[in-house]
Amino acid sequence: MKILLNDLNEIIGYVTDGDLKGSIEAEIPQELLEIYEPRKFVYFNDKISINPNFSNQEYFPEQPQNDATIGSDTELRQTFGSLQMSSVQTVKMVMDLSKQVAALTKQNVELQKQLNDKGVE
Repeated sequence: MKILLNDLNEIIGYVTDGDLKGSIEAEIPQELLEIYEPRKFVYFNDKISINPNFSNQEYFPEQPQNDATIGSDTELRQTFGSLQMSSVQTVKMVMDLSKQVAALTKQNVELQKQLNDKGVE
């Protein structure tokens, strides 16, 4: 079973099958699962015990802050322009590498032909 802990080592979630992002492997006895509530148990030294600081108040897990920020129209246009420029540069590099591969392939064929003409295999 996988358990999910908060920064106070309180068990805030568990799954019996599958995985939770950031969870750890642990065993919760069936009798504790029957009375489980988020934060009711703590996990220390590979042991699960009842949380002495637990209260029956409704639990609202912390929501991760959204790092996405809305930029101004000018910022968005600049970002889009930079992405387009990067895309063009990437395509140019791929084309250059393709030319180099073609030239090396041609050299390889010529060398193989020379070796075959000399009777070396």
